[in-house]
Amino acid sequence: MVSFTGLGAAAAVVSAVIAGLQARGAKASKREATAARDQSRNARDESVRLAAEANSAFMRQAAAQEEANELKRREILDWSFWAVGPRTWRVVNTSQRIIVDAKFHVRPEAAAPNVVLGSTQKDGRFEAGDSFIVQFLGRMEVQPEKLLVQYRFEDDPRGDYRVWFLAA
Repeated sequence: MVSFTGLGAAAAVVSAVIAGLQARGAKASKREATAARDQSRNARDESVRLAAEANSAFMRQAAAQEEANELKRREILDWSFWAVGPRTWRVVNTSQRIIVDAKFHVRPEAAAPNVVLGSTQKDGRFEAGDSFIVQFLGRMEVQPEKLLVQYRFEDDPRGDYRVWFLAA
């Protein structure tokens, strides 16, 4: 007959083996949980870093767009125009600054004979309020699309030109 002591000892050994296996499984689960937590933290930190970079890039883009908008607003205020006849416009220096080195370019260039410019400022210098007249003719196959005005202000560095255009 088997003694209860032997059964108790055997049960204790079996219980110890099972507890050891469970402890080993628990340690492995704890290691996996710790590794998952560390990976999660690393992913969070990387996400925060990438979000900060994206935000910084967005702020630079917004600043550049605002600067471009301001430059465009200033260009719009440099010249004003209104129709004075069919396909004929008066363009006025409304910048309150002296414009120098004004040069005119027709696009496409082949349409240049179809554009008539009238101005008393033959030297490309337009003081505040000075103007010119532009007329887009429609006599030939190549129609003018726009008149580009390349200019700079008297106090701008030489070679630092601005461009404004009037669509035909």
